[in-house]
Amino acid sequence: MILAGWLPRLVIFGYIALWLFGTPSAIALTRGALPSSKHVSYRGGFRFVVSLPSLSYPRNALVPVHIDVTNISDRSVRVRRSRPECPDGANPSAEVVSGTGSIVYPPANPHMSTVNCPYFAQLLSPGKTMSTQSYVVMRDKRIRPVVILEPGSGDTVQNVTVRGKAVAVQLTHEAPPIVTLHPSADDVNATIRSPQPVSGRLMYVDMADCPGTSEGSYVWRRASGQEITPECFNAKDWYGAVGWIGHPIALVNYRRLPS
Repeated sequence: MILAGWLPRLVIFGYIALWLFGTPSAIALTRGALPSSKHVSYRGGFRFVVSLPSLSYPRNALVPVHIDVTNISDRSVRVRRSRPECPDGANPSAEVVSGTGSIVYPPANPHMSTVNCPYFAQLLSPGKTMSTQSYVVMRDKRIRPVVILEPGSGDTVQNVTVRGKAVAVQLTHEAPPIVTLHPSADDVNATIRSPQPVSGRLMYVDMADCPGTSEGSYVWRRASGQEITPECFNAKDWYGAVGWIGHPIALVNYRRLPS
C-alpha cells in the first residue's frame, strides 16, 4: 500500500528529471560522446572492422580510422610489419579509393621521397586480432581496410594484399588551411592558418632532403603550435601535408632555388 502510494510521485519526479536534464542519450550527445560508426566485412580468411567517428566529412579532411583484422581461417598467417615512420609502417591500414578503385590516399603528398625500410613478419594465429589506429585524407568518399601478408619460406610471391569492403561516407565542402613558407639563406619553416575555427592541435607529416640525409616521418604527428620546420638543416626539398583532425589538409611543397 505504501509503495502504491509512492508510484504516482515517482512517475512525476521522473518526468521532472527528464524535463530538466534530458534523456541519458541526449546528455551524451551534448557532451560530444558520439559512438563511433563500425563496419564489418569478410575477405580472404579475415574479418575486417572499420571504426570511424562519423560518416560525414569535408573533402580532403584528415580522419582518424581504427582497423581491426581478425584471422578467421584455420591457419596462422604472417603479417608484414615495419617501423611506424616508414611508408608501410601501419599494417593493417586504411586507404581511400575512388569510384573506379584507384587509390587516392596514401600518400599524403605524392612528392614526399620514399625511404627503404626493413620488414619483418608478425604471426597472426587463428582467432587472433591485430589492430591499428591511423589517419586517412578523404580525397574521395570510400575508405577500404587493407592487410599485407608476408610469404612463407616456400612461397614464390613477394607479398599478398587482402582488402576488405570499402565504407562510403558523405563529403561536404570546407576551405583548406593556408600555408605560408618562410625561406631564409639556409633554412625554411611554414606557418599554417585555418580560415575557420578549429580545435585540437595541428597535425602534419613531412619529409625533407638535406645534404647527406633525408629526415621526416610518414606518421601523422602533432605540431607544437601553428609552425613546422624540417627535421634536418639546409633542406633543398621539403614536402608534406598539414591540417586539423576533421578538417581539410593542405600540402607543403618547397624546393630551394639554385643560388
